[in-house]
Amino acid sequence: MTNADRGSRFFAAWAMVVALLAATTTTGARAKATLMKSVARARALVWDGLQGANHSHSPAMARIFNAADRPKQGCARREGLDQRCPNLLKDGGFETPVIGTATFLDIVVGAEPAGFDWTVTTNGVDIISQGVLGQTAALFEGGQALDLVGVGNTGGLAQSFASSVGQHYTLSLAYSNNPFSGTSASAHVAISDGTLALWSADITHAGALPANLFWNRLTADFVGNGHLLTLSFLNTMGGNNGGIYLDAVSVDLAAVPEPQTPPLLVIGIAGVAGGVVRQRRQALAGEGR
Repeated sequence: MTNADRGSRFFAAWAMVVALLAATTTTGARAKATLMKSVARARALVWDGLQGANHSHSPAMARIFNAADRPKQGCARREGLDQRCPNLLKDGGFETPVIGTATFLDIVVGAEPAGFDWTVTTNGVDIISQGVLGQTAALFEGGQALDLVGVGNTGGLAQSFASSVGQHYTLSLAYSNNPFSGTSASAHVAISDGTLALWSADITHAGALPANLFWNRLTADFVGNGHLLTLSFLNTMGGNNGGIYLDAVSVDLAAVPEPQTPPLLVIGIAGVAGGVVRQRRQALAGEGR
């Protein structure tokens, strides 16, 4: 590519960046996402132009443009989930051990079967499979879920995971109620380090039917403290050997919002670009002699 071609490409890309950055201040969230992708493409063209102008080693420009190339930290399992997100919990879908179709497996305190990665903390719980007790309703994901009550109206379980100081995490889960447990069921959900509760909430679900469990979603963000943390569930209201249904439980690194470009940064880039323009003109004038 000749210097003249490179210069034309640079000026066109720079104009695109400025226009797009201005547009992002007035458009909606969905449009902004599309515009920011265009900004990234235009920024790559500008960077190519800067390299042609021997500005690739400019510390100021390196700070501006390299920031766009840094990978985003974290992700979260929300709607439209990115399945590449690593779940810090094991078997949040209660798919192990595998049980037969249309049945359940009662698990009591101290008698967790091989492959079951949770600890039963109160009374007992049930792993349930699709079609249990004649239910035709779909489970939230996979072929199995968990009923927080095995026998009676109480039950609980927990699982621990490592955390880092200051790291933001997202808890996500789906819940319903056993349609044969009465009109509703409730449970207490908590995340603690054994001494300090980092987050807690009470969930209640009512109206589940054998043909439709009407799953609800819960997502909550919390900050790690460097200790081993424990996610715990305790059924607080149920009956008829049933309580809260759980499925798709996960703890992931929380998504980091896309940083916005401050107006002063745009001004700073414009100033540097002005110097590039002057040098490019001088270079092109020299070639024409």
